[in-house]
Amino acid sequence: MAGGIEATLRVLMESPSDSADDLLIAALRSQQRDIQEGALLAILGRRKSRGPSELVAHWTRLSPRWRTVLAKHSDGCVHAIREAILSTNPARCQNGCEAARALHCYEAIPTLLGGIEVLDRPDRALFLETFLALVESLYEDLAGPRDFHNRRDPQLVRQYTLAALEASLERFAQHRTPEIAEAFLMLANRDHSGLRKLLQSPGSAAHAAVIDRMTISPRPGVMRLVLSILDDPQPPRAALNIIVRRRDIQFVRQLLRKLAGELEPATYNNLKRLGKTVWLADDRECFGPFSEKEQAACVRFAVALHASRDETVSLLRRMLVKGKPGGRAAAALALANFKGADINALVLERLEDPDPRVRANLLPQLRSRGIPGAIDRLLEELDNPNEIVKAACRASLSDFSFARYAASFDKLDPVAQVSDRSEEHTSELQSRG
Repeated sequence: MAGGIEATLRVLMESPSDSADDLLIAALRSQQRDIQEGALLAILGRRKSRGPSELVAHWTRLSPRWRTVLAKHSDGCVHAIREAILSTNPARCQNGCEAARALHCYEAIPTLLGGIEVLDRPDRALFLETFLALVESLYEDLAGPRDFHNRRDPQLVRQYTLAALEASLERFAQHRTPEIAEAFLMLANRDHSGLRKLLQSPGSAAHAAVIDRMTISPRPGVMRLVLSILDDPQPPRAALNIIVRRRDIQFVRQLLRKLAGELEPATYNNLKRLGKTVWLADDRECFGPFSEKEQAACVRFAVALHASRDETVSLLRRMLVKGKPGGRAAAALALANFKGADINALVLERLEDPDPRVRANLLPQLRSRGIPGAIDRLLEELDNPNEIVKAACRASLSDFSFARYAASFDKLDPVAQVSDRSEEHTSELQSRG
């Protein structure tokens, strides 16, 4: 850009005169792109200007390049976006909402909330759509790495947004808008005082909406919050009940992935407090869509629940028959926690499983269960071509060692000692041929 034009634009940007706005707005229509963009930056740099309002009012006509420039200087458009949203002109209101979404103008959320609470407002549906899109975008900003090119700290934005949402939930009896409860849940964490108060206050107007959205919402932020309650040392009972009731595949998958990792002591304690989980008893849900790791986590979940023996054994039996290899291996290992003739029979039945991991988890259980012929079976499997199976058998026969035999030889009666020596001599002669 020529030095004279650049200097002129700088003067216009710093000028307090309203006429400077007219000149800069006119410069936006220049045939030269550098003048257009220079005027755009000057408008955004002015303390008070009608320029941003003009830009938002004509949002649909702005080029992608201009929108990119506005995104980098969105602070200058906040007031204009709020004004456009509240405009009685439908087209201008639409443009204001589109600009808010495109520029991630989270400062517009309280303005949108105010409009949403007016039930007979003509543009209420548009406000709701824009509001939820902004909250979803804020959640993504919070979940991802911080963009330090953006001067707004998403954590600070989250704080004042949560304050606005909490205030709106206090007026829930007037507007009855469950989407506001859902937005609150997307941004809150399990320790938020307002959330705990709502969960523990069944008499409050918003309580039922909060419980409902925690139970059915497919939004990642809500599912994250519900699952995080499992790690709470003192979770509200109402929140634990939600984990049991949810059976949608997206949530169950997130739960299983969580259980596949390292678990805190509080998590184990909370799992014991959960009630009966319906989807564990449904073969279509439990075995159809889940991966090997997820089926293995199903087994871990079932055992940790401390449900009745019959319910848990039923799942393990079905997993051993219908599960994928990883799920069957986990079920075989979990059988070690249960005793009884029925379990012994199941172990013997599943020893023919084609997956070596399953057999390797079952074979070490033979001796501890007192199953007849256990040692002979383990000795046979020492010749198994699969190293996993051989290693499991060697570990199960670790007490059969020469060192242990030598240590106990002197304790044998003389007849047994002579017999052992005779057998040893015979073996030696045979080995010499």
